[in-house]
Amino acid sequence: MPSPCLILAPDFSIVTSNAAYRAATFIEENAVRGKNIFDVFPANPEDPSSTGTARLRASLERVLATKHADTMPLQRYDIPLPGGSFEVRHWSPVNVPVLDAYGEVVSIIHRVEDVTALIEKLPRGLIDAQTHALATELFQRGREIDSANALLREANASLEQLDKARTDFFNDVSHELRTPLTLLMWSLEQLQRSAASNGDQGQQKAVASARRNAGRMLRLVNSLLELARADSGHITATFQPTDLASFTAELANQFRTAVEQIGLKLRVNCEPLDQAVFVDHELWEKIVLNLLSNAVKFTSDGEIEVTLVEKEGRVHFSVRDTGSGIPDADIPKVFDRFYRARGAPSNGEQGTGIGLALVKEFARLHGGEVKLKSKLGAGSVFCVEIPLGRAHLPPAAIVEGEKESHPRRKNDHALEAQEWILEQEAVSLPFPDTSPSLQKRARVLVVDDNAELGHYIARLLGERFSTETATDGARALESIYERPPDVLVTDLLMAGMGGLDLVRAIRTDPLVSALPIILVSGKADDEQRSHALEAGADDFLVKPFSARELLARVSILVDQAERSRQERTLRAEAEAARMRMRMVLDSVSEAFIAVDRQWRITFANGRAASWLGTNDDALMQKPLSQFFPVNMEEALRSALQRTMARRESAQVELERGGRCWHVGIFPSPEGIVMLASDITERKEAESRFRHLAHHDALTGLPNRACLIEFGEKLLAATRRSRKMLAVLFIDLDRFKSINDSFGHGIGDQLLQQVAARLRSSSRAEDMVGRLAGDEFLAVLADLSEASDAGRAADHLLEELKKPYRVGERELYCAPSIGISLFPQDGQSLDALIQHADMAMYQAKEAGRNNFHFYTGAPTPLERRTLSIEQRLRRGVEGQGFQLVYQPIVDTHTGSVRGAEALLRWPQPDGDPIGPELFIPIAESVGVIQSLGRWVFGEVCKQVVQWQADGLPAITVAINVSPIQFRHQGFLPSLLNILRESGVNPGLISLELTESALIKDIDESVKTFSILREVGLSVALDDFGTGYSSLSQLARLPLDKLKIDRSFVKGIEGGGAGPPIVEAIIALGHTLNLEIVAEGVETQQDLAFLREKRCHQAQGYFIGRPMIGNAFFEWCTMNTPAASTPAQGMNNTGHSQ
Repeated sequence: MPSPCLILAPDFSIVTSNAAYRAATFIEENAVRGKNIFDVFPANPEDPSSTGTARLRASLERVLATKHADTMPLQRYDIPLPGGSFEVRHWSPVNVPVLDAYGEVVSIIHRVEDVTALIEKLPRGLIDAQTHALATELFQRGREIDSANALLREANASLEQLDKARTDFFNDVSHELRTPLTLLMWSLEQLQRSAASNGDQGQQKAVASARRNAGRMLRLVNSLLELARADSGHITATFQPTDLASFTAELANQFRTAVEQIGLKLRVNCEPLDQAVFVDHELWEKIVLNLLSNAVKFTSDGEIEVTLVEKEGRVHFSVRDTGSGIPDADIPKVFDRFYRARGAPSNGEQGTGIGLALVKEFARLHGGEVKLKSKLGAGSVFCVEIPLGRAHLPPAAIVEGEKESHPRRKNDHALEAQEWILEQEAVSLPFPDTSPSLQKRARVLVVDDNAELGHYIARLLGERFSTETATDGARALESIYERPPDVLVTDLLMAGMGGLDLVRAIRTDPLVSALPIILVSGKADDEQRSHALEAGADDFLVKPFSARELLARVSILVDQAERSRQERTLRAEAEAARMRMRMVLDSVSEAFIAVDRQWRITFANGRAASWLGTNDDALMQKPLSQFFPVNMEEALRSALQRTMARRESAQVELERGGRCWHVGIFPSPEGIVMLASDITERKEAESRFRHLAHHDALTGLPNRACLIEFGEKLLAATRRSRKMLAVLFIDLDRFKSINDSFGHGIGDQLLQQVAARLRSSSRAEDMVGRLAGDEFLAVLADLSEASDAGRAADHLLEELKKPYRVGERELYCAPSIGISLFPQDGQSLDALIQHADMAMYQAKEAGRNNFHFYTGAPTPLERRTLSIEQRLRRGVEGQGFQLVYQPIVDTHTGSVRGAEALLRWPQPDGDPIGPELFIPIAESVGVIQSLGRWVFGEVCKQVVQWQADGLPAITVAINVSPIQFRHQGFLPSLLNILRESGVNPGLISLELTESALIKDIDESVKTFSILREVGLSVALDDFGTGYSSLSQLARLPLDKLKIDRSFVKGIEGGGAGPPIVEAIIALGHTLNLEIVAEGVETQQDLAFLREKRCHQAQGYFIGRPMIGNAFFEWCTMNTPAASTPAQGMNNTGHSQ
């Protein structure tokens, strides 16, 4: 877990903090940003001895003064807790400055390590003294470490400068020697050919010897350059799959002639490998030939053996010789730069001491190493080991596809070995090709009417470029049109078309006008230079000139031409990308508008033009305000200004042209962009869904949530008017018998007719709704006396006891009605409903088909409620609460995805108390917090035990009461239980109802963010039964949506049930949430949910709730299929 960290401005105001710091100090980012740290964390007034704030201020001021990190002594901190108390923590802080380009402090990183646990383990009497001593020691050691680190950085910087100077020296010297050596060898080659043609054997031998030595010097220069490139990191390796056995054998056989001519045997044992090996061909070639060259030099008798084998996932390439061997004392130095074996007999030159160093470097680039075994007088074995596969190589350096693996040409090392043998013979060896062979060379056209001078310039440029020559301007122009060069070098004064005319002809033709041109002249006056540049020449060179100057100027133009080509290519690609982007944006359904910082429209797609009622061209560079009314919605105007000023995104909704639009406003480097989506259909669907979610699907009456919402409003209005309000609890007496006798279809039709009579028998100002099953509720407002409620109840009895015609049947189903009155029977709607319910039971006990006012006399239910309350007041522990777990499965695979922990209260008499009874009582008597803590702790223990027993990881859901969730101690208590239990937070999910969240949406969002940061997931339970705004729910960082069982139960009956479930599932997919359906009791329920892509389900059809051990066995022995219920499970009844 990262250390707590806080970023401070130079004035000690808080810029930001990480999650660890916020969790440790109980702060909210938005609440403290911009505030001074000493205002957020003041000294504890109850602990005058606390010196933490004073020491912190001193340390921060030292950082500002010295601009160096400051390690503080061990500190005691008093962390303010919610509610005004403090928590003591012991921290080891360090303050680190962040400097800008000018060395000024722009911010301070305040990082701490929490050592409270360590300090608390010390004996209490020793804490203060030992803490102070430890803090002082840590402080001093921190200062010493900072000082040592500063000296080390200075030393490293000096070493880097020294290493760069050495590398640059080798680089420069190698390049300076290379050109004259190459020219010298070209001249020697000409002399050797001349001697051979004249038959002068003596001169031929002398020139051949001079050429061989010049070649050795050139190879030495090339080796130095290779070493300099390796040191400066300029060697770029390209690795491709290679048949390494064949490639290595072919390289080794190049030495066969030289080895056999000095009486040695060459053995090549390269076993075919099972797979291609990734190597850089050029570097591997140098590894093989350097090692063979070394073996040939120091072996005068016996043999040289080359071996390639695969061992334990690595390729072993070894060169064994029977030569002079190496003393033990010198073996560690062999691969050092410029090391040479002193006094060892050899067949030729002693060597430079560079080849083996390069072998070591090239092996390292392959992710390998080189090893040496040697015995003086018996020979040596050099072994290079590289890994198989590609994991050890940079991905960007790998080229896919195996290519043919052959040496490019007869290698210089093999030629040199032959030269040792043929030193006494006049042999003409090929001139080594030192020009780049793997890169495309730029073409240079040289034009001069003096053919000899033209060829001389071409030879000077030939080492680096491909060259062609022409002797006059007209022929040069023909060549340019036929095959344009990369650079033109032309003489100024020539017979026929001169240099100036040639330049003008090129510059006036768009096909070749971009060709880079250097004009060469024997006249150095300013007039000639001016004429050349005015004609369009890019450069002007005066004879005589050095080869280096010519190469440099041509190289510059070649580079510039290449950059120009790349820029043109990039511009073309950018334009193509812009056109593709235009096509993409024109094809989307959203309106896209880009606006610069002056509020001008810089880009708009076709949809935006249609949205604003114009065309694309009319939008460009026009002010945005031109297309929106001056009195545009305040929300849109403020969102635009906020995004432009603060560079933060904003979202608004507005109506335009009779349609509803969602507009996202985002900052861009040039200004802002707007993305507008037509959400009219979505809004209409949401409106329909809200109606479906807050009205009973069967009867169309308001459901419980809607009744509570509007009933509270009626109650508030009654309080203000000082009149009376009545709540009528209506229950149908014989409905269950009718439903069981004639089926659910007949029962549903009967309920619909009851609803219609209730609606027609009520006043406009009254509210009637369906609670559940055969229970209805009427709220009558604006009553003058209790008898008004009695007359209304009597009228309802008369209407509802009339016969119902359902199909061919005539049915009778009279109600019992309980009445409670405000203000005498209760001050809250919940109390009035509860008392009306009690009165309804008294009406039933009195003979049914009548009504009864609440009298306050305790009923058996009231007596039981009182008993429960008394027991709960004595505490949660020892009351015999029990947790059971109901499986949650994947609707498609049937695999167990989780469980819901359900609280039960079994009783000795076998009649358990249901949670619907004891949970509200626990909330009312104030024990819901302790009950919730007990549940959370027990679930965490159970999950840890399941994991230890080998149960696969599943998520266990815990229901959280709204009162528990809103309690200030909820979050600290939960986090503490998580830490103490050691449970993986990712295996715990919290389920909350809408009522727990919507009451204070902002606080809910903050709490959710902390829960999810810890690792817990959050589900919205009983979705659709509450009365809340979807826009508010969309703000909540949820993970799951649970469909209430009341909706699932209606799937089989048809009607509005299936559309509601389908709408909830669609909404969940839109919000990217997992959907869990509760109360799955039939195969048809599960099939419907699977078809509509509901993710998970639970219910009696899948598995009943069971205790922890039984659930473990169920998961181990019973994997229910998605299409069949668990074996042995009763598929009837109600599920959680």
